[in-house]
Parts: sequence; structure tokens; C-alpha cells
Amino acid sequence: MTRTIPALVRGAVHEVADKLWLSSDGGELTYGQAQARVERAASALRSSGIGVGDRVLVTARNTADYLLSWFALMEVGAIQVPINPASTAAEIAGFVEQVKPALVISDAEIGALFEAGDRPTWIPLMSR
Repeated sequence: MTRTIPALVRGAVHEVADKLWLSSDGGELTYGQAQARVERAASALRSSGIGVGDRVLVTARNTADYLLSWFALMEVGAIQVPINPASTAAEIAGFVEQVKPALVISDAEIGALFEAGDRPTWIPLMSR
């Protein structure tokens, strides 16, 4: 039987929920805390209409939120399209034109580029 990454993670969480999973400048997360955040984010994505095969642009910053967003997108079956946060507005517009994402997950700096016009909706990177 083939197991997906989300299924493997859920299996690990079941066994070690209280053990430290990640330590970063943003704090520490246990396996259980991380999975809870992923499940909340996946639920919010589904409620927004994001599902299997939808393309989602995500700012590729080196943070726990970026990693957790990736897990949440896998959980709903969406396709993550990482973009360099140092991209110019013109480059980002080009990505949007090529990828035609259903959603953009980013920080406010890049998200501001998506607040007007016919751009896709954006949401903050992993709202806690």
C-alpha cells in the first residue's frame, strides 16, 4: 500500500505527539502542535475552495510557517508553487500569468501585490 506524506506524518504524530519536532527562531513545536496547525490550515484551505490539483503560489521563505503551509497544501491535494520572496513585482506577475494560481500564500509585503485588480486571492503565510 502506498502511503502519502500526510499519512506518514499523521502516523508519526500518533506515536510521538508530545516530542519536539521543530525548533526555530519562531519558537518550538511538538509533533502534535505542528499537526494541529496543519489541520487548521488544511481546513481553512478547503473552506476557501482549494482542493486537489489547485495551484497555489507560496512565498518560499526559510520558516516553520512555510514548511507547515507545504504540509497543509499536501493534505488537501493542492500543488504548491514556491516563489522566491526576492522576486520583483514584474516577475511575480509573470508567475501568476503562467501558473494561474487559485490562491497565493505569502507575507504582507508580497501579498500587497495581490490586493487589487484581477489577481488571485492571497492569504497570510500560515495564520496561527
